[in-house]
Amino acid sequence: MDSIGIKKFTHRKAIHSESGVAANLLSHHGIPLSEPMAFGLGRGLSFGYYPQSMRLKKYFWKDRPVVTYRVTSGSIIKNVAKSVGASITVKKYKNPEASLKTLDLMLAAEKPVGLLTDLYWLPYIPKENRFPYPEHNVVVYGRRGNEYMISDPAMDGPSSCSREDLIRAIYGNDVGKRSSCLFCLNFYDHDNSVLTEARKAIRVTARWLLMNPFPFHGIRGIRLLSKRLAEWGDKRSPEQTASSLHQIITMQERIGTGGGGFRFLYSSFMQECAIMLGDEGLYKASQELIGAGKRWQDFAKDAVRIYRNNPHREGSHCYKVMAAIIKECGNREERMFKNVLRTC
Repeated sequence: MDSIGIKKFTHRKAIHSESGVAANLLSHHGIPLSEPMAFGLGRGLSFGYYPQSMRLKKYFWKDRPVVTYRVTSGSIIKNVAKSVGASITVKKYKNPEASLKTLDLMLAAEKPVGLLTDLYWLPYIPKENRFPYPEHNVVVYGRRGNEYMISDPAMDGPSSCSREDLIRAIYGNDVGKRSSCLFCLNFYDHDNSVLTEARKAIRVTARWLLMNPFPFHGIRGIRLLSKRLAEWGDKRSPEQTASSLHQIITMQERIGTGGGGFRFLYSSFMQECAIMLGDEGLYKASQELIGAGKRWQDFAKDAVRIYRNNPHREGSHCYKVMAAIIKECGNREERMFKNVLRTC
């Protein structure tokens, strides 16, 4: 049985796949980072609300709103790599054989390889946890015969996947249409310290959320969602509101780590920075962000209850209550990040 790859790759379970893969890859290369630090350096915290009227071509949900609580896929690992003096080599293939040939060459050179997969087709994921999501990050670090060795941040320990299952996880049912995405890290001279980069990343994230000129992004996007949600009960049919509410719940609590989860992850990043910098103001800000994260969770609980009980029976008032919670989340985050910009 032929064997290629890295003999030992330290696997760590993570909350979110991209920040988890980033932290594990960099730690393997001798730059020990926690997942919260990778998420923060990667400027991962964000918010975007795109009404169904926009009909974004990138997404399948053209008749429902799209809500995102993090930056676009690939941005986190790209930003965190740059902050520690690394670049990313990305290779994409529509042909499965070409994709796995390149993967095997990288493994033979003892390079751990990041790979985008569809969560639904990974055989080691419990069936109850699978759903279509083609941007799930894993690390492939070896191959033994027909089995690829995988570090998936969603799992407690290392996993394995056959060649055929890995092709299915990469391409789904769209072989020839969908492209694979393989990436590995390359390092160059870099003088800035992680703490210097952390301060810069915090300021960039704060400005993006507070000063974004587009009404669908940042704090303005949170308030726009609140305003639109308050009107749903009066302006839309029960079927439309149920469909849209289900979409928001799915994107908040299932895809990625959810609205509250990303706030908790970023709060942990701020706490790490506060401890290393001796910055009490930054620590207080992290606690305020935890409060906002809890309110995002309160919104999700209300939304799930209303969806299950049928929005029509709950009445239009329920949407105004949920809208008020979202508005409060926006106000908390605005206040917190304004304080951070004054002190960080």
